[in-house]
Amino acid sequence: MFQDDQTKYLIIGPALVVLFVALGGVYEVFVQDHTHWHETVAATIKWVGPAVASTITLLAIWRAYEMVAANRYREQGRQEGLREGRQEINEAWVAWLRRKEEAEAAGLPFYELNPAEKAEQERRS
Repeated sequence: MFQDDQTKYLIIGPALVVLFVALGGVYEVFVQDHTHWHETVAATIKWVGPAVASTITLLAIWRAYEMVAANRYREQGRQEGLREGRQEINEAWVAWLRRKEEAEAAGLPFYELNPAEKAEQERRS
């Protein structure tokens, strides 16, 4: 629904604040009996202020929770990636060693670079 996290907060936060202000204004205009407009505005601000403050606080807590959760998932993914990478490297070394031993057993020269040398060569090029 939203393009990114920032857009979500830029839409939801002001929308909730406007909703609370509108509800407070409707309450003060139609339920309370104020003789002057400034009394209605002051009463609306008095009624809406805590609602707006709690909305902003809840949005800040929500954002902090999302940041903590994102960091946790990112770290979990990094650990899984490291495990997979180590497994791939181990498999490459085992395969290279098997090919080397087969060549030596057959009495053939073996000139293939080991996985570390191959990775170094690829990094340089």
